Amino acid sequence: MEKYEISPLEIGRIEVGTESLVDKSKSTKTILMSLFGSGENTDIDGATVVNACYGGTAALLNALTWADSSAWDGRYAIVVAADIAVYADGPARPTGGCGSVAMLIGRNAPLRIDLTTKSTHSSNVWDFFKPIMDSEYPQVNGYLSQTCYLRALDDCYNRYKAKNLKVYNKSINLKDIDYFLFHSPYNKLVQKSFARLIYLDIIQGDRLTAPVELGPWLNTLPELTYEDKGFETALKSISTPLYKAKVAPSCELSRQIGNTYTASVYMNLANLISSYGASLIDKNLTLFSYGSGAIATMLCITPTDVANSRFSLSKMCSALNIDERLATNRVACSPVQLTEALNARELTHPSNSGHSNAAREAFHPVFPVESVQIGAFYLEEITKDYERVYKRRVA
Repeated sequence: MEKYEISPLEIGRIEVGTESLVDKSKSTKTILMSLFGSGENTDIDGATVVNACYGGTAALLNALTWADSSAWDGRYAIVVAADIAVYADGPARPTGGCGSVAMLIGRNAPLRIDLTTKSTHSSNVWDFFKPIMDSEYPQVNGYLSQTCYLRALDDCYNRYKAKNLKVYNKSINLKDIDYFLFHSPYNKLVQKSFARLIYLDIIQGDRLTAPVELGPWLNTLPELTYEDKGFETALKSISTPLYKAKVAPSCELSRQIGNTYTASVYMNLANLISSYGASLIDKNLTLFSYGSGAIATMLCITPTDVANSRFSLSKMCSALNIDERLATNRVACSPVQLTEALNARELTHPSNSGHSNAAREAFHPVFPVESVQIGAFYLEEITKDYERVYKRRVA
């Protein structure tokens, strides 16, 4: 709101997508209302949407539907996708990260989302979930999670192509897509996923000559290839050049900061805009969002030249400024310091605090405020009654 000089009175909806709940009832959206002053604007729709890694997309679709409907009153929506991705001690821990993306939603925007060709996959699987109420660490079935991701990708991509044919009478494949944006739990899965799209194009006849490397699998049911290491190696060898051109340009931010759950795919979108700005105009950006459990969506975003320079791609590029922020605003920490920080988080859970509800004391974070960037918000206190107090570092 500060970067784009948006008045609080211009906002009519706030949606938050997350899976990192700190309260089982109170919506994170209501916490953000403190940014709108005391009673200055309380007429703001929206709430928090919870779903593993997909909550941000669900929140975005809610806001888009509102802005596209008769309920829209001319004001903007803000969608916030935010998460803290932490794992128990083990091989998954280094993939964790944290982050948030805020998106302004309105009509005649420089990033136009085509809802007519949006495709979705929903199924009931137990690949990643958080059933233990006093722990923020997930239960993870790694192999199943990868297979579920790829199965959802197949389903969404095939349906996305079919909808483009139905709506626009246009047969599309990867050559028609300039950049592909993926939910990025870790970069190796992104590379596997993009390679799989090439395979889907080939078996559907969208490529005249199939590479000899794929010969043994061209007559194999796609369902039987998800965990085939030989197939994965063959695909990687033929997909690398296209991956570097169509996917890698959006991945650097996710590679630098790790998984951010609901924010992940939108981090990649922000990364792409920050790097290319107005040169993206009229390009086809196809986005794939996945959340365990499982729900996934694929949709098309078209960057467009708009007369309103307030929200132009050039303005967005300048406001994001990701390369400089990555270079100057981070402090290196060791793996030991990460473990210490996660141990400190574990101690905040009621089951580990050593206090009954009656004897509970207020909690204050143990790390210095000076470690927070100037201008950023931070948790100042959790009172003995569990109310959370946030402040902003101003100097």
